[in-house]
Amino acid sequence: MHETQAAGLLLLDEPSADGLLRGAGVPLVTQRFLPLDAPLADEAARLGWPVVLKARAPGLAHRTERGAVAVGLADPAALAVAAARMRDRLGGTIEGWLLQPQAAGGLELIAGYARDPTFGPVVLLGLGGVRAEADPDVALRLWPATPEELRGLADELRGRRLFDGFRGAPPVDRDALARLLATLGRLGAADPTLAAIDLNPLLAGSDGLVAVDAAVWRGAPPPPPPTRPPPAERISQIARFFEPRSIAVVGASESPRKAGHVILRNLLRLGFPGRIHPVNPGAASVLGLPCHPSVSAIGEPVDLVVAAIPREAIAEVVEDCGRAGVRNLIVSTAGFSDGGPDGAEAERRLAARAAALGIRLMGPNSIGTVHARSRVVTSLASIEPFPASGTAYLGQTGLLASAFPRWFAATVRQGAACFASLGNKADVDEADVLEYLAADPAVRVIGMYLEGLRDGRRLYETIAATTPTKPVVVLKSGRTPLGARAAASHTGALAADDRVADAALRQAGAIRVEDFGALFDQTRACEKLVPPPGPRLGVVSITGVGCVLTADACGRHGLALPDLAPATLDRLRRLAPPWAPVRNPVDMWSTIERRGPAEAYRELAAAVLEDPNIDALLLIFIHIPESRFDPVAAFGDLRARCPEKPVLAAGFGGEPEFDAFRDGLETLGIPVFDGPERAVQVLAGLLRHAAHVRDVAHGR
Repeated sequence: MHETQAAGLLLLDEPSADGLLRGAGVPLVTQRFLPLDAPLADEAARLGWPVVLKARAPGLAHRTERGAVAVGLADPAALAVAAARMRDRLGGTIEGWLLQPQAAGGLELIAGYARDPTFGPVVLLGLGGVRAEADPDVALRLWPATPEELRGLADELRGRRLFDGFRGAPPVDRDALARLLATLGRLGAADPTLAAIDLNPLLAGSDGLVAVDAAVWRGAPPPPPPTRPPPAERISQIARFFEPRSIAVVGASESPRKAGHVILRNLLRLGFPGRIHPVNPGAASVLGLPCHPSVSAIGEPVDLVVAAIPREAIAEVVEDCGRAGVRNLIVSTAGFSDGGPDGAEAERRLAARAAALGIRLMGPNSIGTVHARSRVVTSLASIEPFPASGTAYLGQTGLLASAFPRWFAATVRQGAACFASLGNKADVDEADVLEYLAADPAVRVIGMYLEGLRDGRRLYETIAATTPTKPVVVLKSGRTPLGARAAASHTGALAADDRVADAALRQAGAIRVEDFGALFDQTRACEKLVPPPGPRLGVVSITGVGCVLTADACGRHGLALPDLAPATLDRLRRLAPPWAPVRNPVDMWSTIERRGPAEAYRELAAAVLEDPNIDALLLIFIHIPESRFDPVAAFGDLRARCPEKPVLAAGFGGEPEFDAFRDGLETLGIPVFDGPERAVQVLAGLLRHAAHVRDVAHGR
């Protein structure tokens, strides 16, 4: 084996890699490994002209850029010239030759395996050759994956048309590709020292698949997963962060500027029904409650401790919690791993000590938790009462326990079951909280914001266990680097960014979104709307631009705008002027001029919704005096006409009168979105989740 530039990663010599892959059933081109002084022409004659010559040298993984490969050598003279040029270029590093017959043409692909340090084993398929680096077009799956998931990888590529026999080429055997990827996945999973496998190029032609170049890297095996308590015990302990019977606030203060004062005031103002214990050795009482010098001095069990004190005092709080038998601690204090190397080391020690004492730690740098049903508010920000709903939100950012609950409180159109700001995630992470939320029957939808990931595989498995019964909507920022361990491999480099996380989220059935606005819109849609039975959208719009923008959005998100049934077209013609075109999307302005906005919307919406070619209905409004009407009176029975089809709305304009109009629609269970793009986007998310649920139910 040869050491590569990737730290701790070793490239297998080619005979060893060849034996490993052939033994597993990987289709490799016939090849001969020859010493430097071998009679190349004689061996080429036995293989059959033309041939390919490759130089062999320590750590030589990517030959093309080093000038270490020559193709199409048709005679002994061409072979001799190619060998001489490689000797001149590479000098004494060459230790031998690799000779292959020139493979028949075919579509150049890359197939591979890599062990991601965050998500674990991953298989990859893409367009290969030089495109693998110059213009990467790849798709990934976490291993293990089903045959259906592996067959579907080609459909995620920009060049997917090439797999269907483009311009007379034979179609690619997708079943054979799926079997090959499964072979790579099993091979890597069976040997934890296998870090990466590259087959590039992998030729897909009329004779099937053949890899004309292959490389295998080994590395140190991953550490064993940590031992965890049984699920019921884990969920019960995490529940105390959201549903404690008693709370102690360390750092409680009479000063309104202090975090401990804000936490205490939130608990009192929002009516936490349990016992509240201020802790401050320098105060007799805070906000009318008796104060204690320490947690252990309280003298009764405490379910949850919230610490908002300087960093240097946190270690003693952990010890005090251990003495008091506390098992749940939120550390709001910043300046740990968010503050540099010294803080990171302090955080490591803090987490280790808490674990030794049996304490689950949320934070440090956690802004706290907010739980509507139990009226728990451990946030550092003043929180107003907000509408309860079946949607829970979690993530690293403090916005989830500060600005966003306040925003929800200011509008009746968005509610929540709970919020959790996880901070630095020294212990409790997204998978822990997601597992608790998945078990809570009051939570129907989960929204998640992800930054860095410590254990991506566990999060993937937890999401995958949740999505068959509850939608999980994810906003992920940043990247998941594969790191230097696999930087020498094509597969590692191509998987070394957000692609792995994106593949994991898709495979687990999560709905990924791009910003917080989309996160809140998608979770609201998941809670309020039934999933559409199919992708066929009917549109009734007061403006032509609404029709055009919706058509564009449908093209981007995979929805269809089908033709309406003849009976529906007859209904529409009876409503519209004789000269008006009648089709889907319905541009209804001419009908409004004839019937008025309320009657026009009511009759057109009912006709399109009841069409057998339509799976969902989008109503588009503009907000001007001439188009106002009472939506409750107009649409009161609309959803009952076809309860299996979702109805949603989008609006243009922002007059104050629109708030009342929007509220009327929302009371009918018709959510309103800012523009048709977002409405189509949430429908596409609902469709993806429904398809995932069906796939899981059928074992696909």
